[in-house]
This record gives sequence, structure tokens and C-alpha cells, in this order.
Amino acid sequence: MPAGLAALLADLLPLGVALLSAGVLGQRLGWRAWAGLLLGLAGVLAVTANALRLGSAPVYAYALPLLGMLSLAVATLWQKHSSAASAMPLVPTLWLHCAASSLAFAVLASFEGGLAPIPSAGFAASVLWTALLSSLGGYGLYWLCLRRSSPTRVASVLYLSPAVTLVWAWAMFGDPLSWPIALGSGLCLVGVLVVVKAERLRGAPLPRLSTTAPARSCLARSDRTHAR
Repeated sequence: MPAGLAALLADLLPLGVALLSAGVLGQRLGWRAWAGLLLGLAGVLAVTANALRLGSAPVYAYALPLLGMLSLAVATLWQKHSSAASAMPLVPTLWLHCAASSLAFAVLASFEGGLAPIPSAGFAASVLWTALLSSLGGYGLYWLCLRRSSPTRVASVLYLSPAVTLVWAWAMFGDPLSWPIALGSGLCLVGVLVVVKAERLRGAPLPRLSTTAPARSCLARSDRTHAR
């Protein structure tokens, strides 16, 4: 399956979280949040336009990244709204993720070959890279941010991953950049900022009612009456 299409399906996470929040949990999002999500999606399409192609993978393979995106969306909402999951510390949470995924991938790997680690420096470096940056860094920061903000707001930041990936590939491997990529990255950034601002306004506390002079006089009379 082409990497560009797989990345695009995975980057639908902000929209998946918003749709599940509205359809399953009944949480209403304002039009500003929906506009920001759609703007960010347009930016992702612009960034990945040159890498999108269907490929020749089996039909079921195209459902795998979509299923992975939906799984992360459900896990995001569960982590946010479940009191038991929210009370669990970060390190045990990541340990459970790694333990469950290691069992699942061990079963899949057993059909492809042996389970013994490859005795090479490259294999060790790849494991350390995945464990430190992806698990502790990526998912650790994701769950940490989720405890401090709304699911839609946190997931919307993932719209920036295609742009960051392309800049990283340019810096490390010399992959070319273009004006459509820059324009799409700008759209992603604007969409994320719109969602963040909309969620901040939606979650802002109600302003306090000012105590006017007539109200103060009424309260004073009420206090005197009770005192008598």
C-alpha cells in the first residue's frame, strides 16, 4: 500500500475524533471548530497530493490504516472520558500499550519468520528510536496533552504531521520541497489555530455577573430583614 495514502488515512484522526464525539457522545462542536477541521484536512490533501496513489495492495489492506485511525480515535475518547483510564499514571498507561501491541505483533511476526531479535546495530537503533521517540515521546506527549485539553483540540495538532514529515525528509534525505507543500502546510497551521481557538472559546468559563447598585441595595435590605 502506498505510504502517502496510508499517511492520509491516518491523518484523518482529528475528523474521526470530532465525528465520534458528536455522533456517539453527543458533544456539539461549533461551526468554527468544523471549519478549522475541514481547513486542516484541505491542507493535508495539498501537502500529500504528489504522494497519493492507489497502488496494487489487496482491498483489505486499505482498511487497515483506517481501522487504526478509528482505534486511536476511540482510545482518545475513552482515555479522556473514562475515570479509570484518566486516573492511571502515564508510565503504566504506556506500558499497557506496549505490552498489548507486543503480543499482537508477536503473533503476526510468527507467520512471517522467527521471533528472535536480529543481532545488528541497525536493529537495536531502530528499536531504541521507536521506543524513545515514538512511544515515550510521541504517544507520551499525546496522552499528556489529552489530560490537559479537549480531544478535538489535541487531535487537530496531528494535521501538522505531514508537513513536519516532509521538512524532516528534506533535512535528512534531501527530498525536494515545493510551493504547494508550503501552501498546504500553511493551511494545516491555520486550521489547527482555528480549532484551538474555537475549543478555547467553547470551554471558557461564563463571565461573572457584576453586582450593580440596585442589586447591592436589595442584598443589603435582605440582610437587614434576616438580622431582625
